[in-house]
Order: sequence, then structure tokens, then C-alpha cells
Amino acid sequence: MNATTAAWLTRLLVLAHAAGVLGLAAAGVYTYRLHCESFACFAIGLMWMVWAGGQALLLLLGLWARSRSSAGSRWRWLAIAALAAQALTVAVALGAWILK
Repeated sequence: MNATTAAWLTRLLVLAHAAGVLGLAAAGVYTYRLHCESFACFAIGLMWMVWAGGQALLLLLGLWARSRSSAGSRWRWLAIAALAAQALTVAVALGAWILK
């Protein structure tokens, strides 16, 4: 793999991770706002399990993207910012779950 292809792959990984963080944050807000009535409680629990699994896979993607980006580049900064946003999203979801 030449340097140009590797750079584009790194950019694609960082952007995919950032988009995934936004998508899972939106999915978490949507799931949190659902009401638990009858059999829907099971579906909401299943949605949270899928959300947590998605967060785990997205964390691996984000760590891989950060490790591939060169130090000091804006792509490394974006990867770190997306990882921080992901950590904040998970912390807010855990806090809401504990307080609920």
C-alpha cells in the first residue's frame, strides 16, 4: 500500500468513526426517549444492548483510526476529539441509567 492510499484509508477511518459517534449518540437519545409499555420494554432493552455493542465496536474503530493517523495532524486531532465525544456519550448514558 502506497502512502497516498494509506493516508486516504486513515481519513476514511477517522471520518467513519466520527460519523458513527454522531449516529450512536442520536440512537441513544432516541432509545432513551422511548416509553416502556408491555412488550416494548423487552425491545428497549434489546436496543440498549445493540447500542452498547455498537459502542464497543466503534471504540475499536476509533482506536485503530487514531493509531494510524500521524502525530500532530488534524486527522489525529479529529480522531481524539471523536474518542472523547464517544466517552462523553457513554458516560452520559451510564449516568442517566444509574439515576433513572
